[in-house]
Amino acid sequence: MSKIGYKLFIIISLISIGGLILTLFLVNSQIENHFKEYVNQERREEIKELVTILEEKYEREEVLELNVDLLNNYISNKNIIFYFTKENDQLIYTNLKIRGQSRRQEDFDLENANKEILYDQNNNEIAYLYWQIPGKHRFETLHQAKFIEEVNGTIYLVAAIIIITSLFISLLLSRFLTSPLLKMNKMASAIAKGNYQFRVKVKGNNEITELGESLNQMSKRLEYLEKVREESTSDLVHELRTPLAVISNYLSAIKDGIFKADNLTIEEMQKELLRLEKLVGSLEKFAETEKKLIYSKKEKSNLKEIIKGTINNFKKVAEDKGIKLNLFVEDEDFFMKGDEDALKTIFSNLISNAIKYSLAGGKVEVRLNKENNMIIATITDEGIGIPQKDLPYIFERFYRTDKSRSTKTGGTGLGLAIVRKLVKAHNGKITAKSETEQTIFKVTFPLKL
Repeated sequence: MSKIGYKLFIIISLISIGGLILTLFLVNSQIENHFKEYVNQERREEIKELVTILEEKYEREEVLELNVDLLNNYISNKNIIFYFTKENDQLIYTNLKIRGQSRRQEDFDLENANKEILYDQNNNEIAYLYWQIPGKHRFETLHQAKFIEEVNGTIYLVAAIIIITSLFISLLLSRFLTSPLLKMNKMASAIAKGNYQFRVKVKGNNEITELGESLNQMSKRLEYLEKVREESTSDLVHELRTPLAVISNYLSAIKDGIFKADNLTIEEMQKELLRLEKLVGSLEKFAETEKKLIYSKKEKSNLKEIIKGTINNFKKVAEDKGIKLNLFVEDEDFFMKGDEDALKTIFSNLISNAIKYSLAGGKVEVRLNKENNMIIATITDEGIGIPQKDLPYIFERFYRTDKSRSTKTGGTGLGLAIVRKLVKAHNGKITAKSETEQTIFKVTFPLKL
């Protein structure tokens, strides 16, 4: 058993046993008190009859008298202590065989004793009969004492069974509560060693379940980041190798006298250096995107206003190229939960690409609508289109449809990869379809806030 499980077991057991002991004490006390009250009730009937006899005698003889013979005739319990006084508390009779007042106060509690009042014909109080069964004689017969003893024995037996059962349940409960924590501890140790594929199975709806889900999300995110790191390193090496190899070949050829260090050769090397510079810039943007995915703060955002602002930013670029850039949207707000900077990056990339690859005199249309609790944005251009064989791969990092196109436009193949990552981070989906002289990108986001 784990340390925390042991502590939980001790705490639950102490609470259970403590509560049981308190309950047993109260039950035992109540049973004995009620049984004693039952016994006393039987005696009251006899004592009331004795009081009636004393009142009748006073009515006949005008004498207040109580003696052993009367007690023997009417009272069956010989252990009852009587204390008979006049209405002015003058003692008439008591069956306490003692000397001195101190012993009487010790054995007979006058204030808490049972009290019977005697009345004359005019209903005036004439005397008081106090009576009490001493504590050491609280039961009149062995049968009564045995009954209480058997009841107490049954209570103690049930208590023992309950204690054993509660200990067993406490053990099971402590293991049940600590089992997922132990699994999470094992998972944390695995993550610390670099094993990001470890997951814990969680079920229920409580704080421990939420902790397990958070750990799973953390592990999944770390696994994803590790995969990105490995893939980025591999892709980066591949992309950097090409321009560096070209520059190296030019320098080797100049050194060997194959090429001259003229303007044409230098210009070709500058192109490769420029390509390398753009690649590094794109990698910086890609790194920023990864950072956004980790630290993004999603808030209530109006996608309509974000797209409007993005289109206004590209109006001048579109006009310079002779392209009409239009927005078609319903007259209502399109609120969603998202990171505004990330959403601006998504639509800036898509609108920029649409303008870049559209032919002069064409048009780019952005449409925004709602359908089945989803926000749907489409960007349509009238450009050179994307070959069908390339469509499945355009969202992969460093992928370009052909070399001549990338050289002409200066693309690095990271823009759409960035867009897809940001869309997925918003629980959205992006697709593309292309025909001759037309490409349509469709972005879908959940409408939930």
